[in-house]
Amino acid sequence: MLHGNGRLCNHPRSPAGIAGHTFSAPLLTLLVTALYIAAAAAHWSGALRPSATRARLMRALVVAALAIHTVDLSSILRNEAGFALSIGDALSLWGWVIAVSTLVAGFFWPLKGAPAFLYGLVAVLASFAAEPRTYHEAVAPGFAINVHIALSTFAAGWLSITAVCAVLLVVQSARLKARRMDSWVRVLPPVEILERAVFASLGAGFAALTVALITGLLFVYDLKAQHLSHKLWLSLLAWALFATLLVGRARYGWRGRTAARLTVGGFFALSLAYLGSKFVLEVVLGRHWG
Repeated sequence: MLHGNGRLCNHPRSPAGIAGHTFSAPLLTLLVTALYIAAAAAHWSGALRPSATRARLMRALVVAALAIHTVDLSSILRNEAGFALSIGDALSLWGWVIAVSTLVAGFFWPLKGAPAFLYGLVAVLASFAAEPRTYHEAVAPGFAINVHIALSTFAAGWLSITAVCAVLLVVQSARLKARRMDSWVRVLPPVEILERAVFASLGAGFAALTVALITGLLFVYDLKAQHLSHKLWLSLLAWALFATLLVGRARYGWRGRTAARLTVGGFFALSLAYLGSKFVLEVVLGRHWG
């Protein structure tokens, strides 16, 4: 994932925006995090002891968390006049994508307790929204770069789901072969459903990542000056690993540990490309490229 159009400018929040966000963001973030934790716990409990009441509670908690999470992110985007986000804001937006996708997937597949792990991850990611900005410069955002960053965020969110489900799938398969039915294994959906979730999210994430890389290259004029060299090569490495997995799955039926290793490797490279470069730019250099 690349972004940066080469134009740095002073882009602080307005005084009113700073005051409003500083006052409300920690409270909203705390509430959102608590709701996602409650949703994760409800999905775990609901998978062990299913009932119509628990199902309604699970959905209500997720919808409430997403509604407040959306309000929190909307206030950030208004203050920033676009996707000029800090690391914490980007992680929170990443979590929002995972939460929405998990909620929608639940209408089509019997995911049982798998969302407990995903909403637990979302709770962690959403909690970073309260982190203060560590830079003073920001890109003057335009429509094209906003589209690129949105695509990158959706790719990261969907590929996060792929990584989590792939790990769960491998561990579940190992436990089933060993005939060890731990409580957390019993809450998972059948292997076929988890495998379908892995490759559905992988396909969507790979497509978004491909378009994000293509559009990102449009904003690169000097890899060294924009501090994007490592980001580019790590993003391309992640793309290559995911592409290898998709081809291997289609031609050779790759699954299990092979699929999990490639998925986790690609996800690690992608996370390092985005979060690692963002950390160096914002925390170490005090700069920002989007």
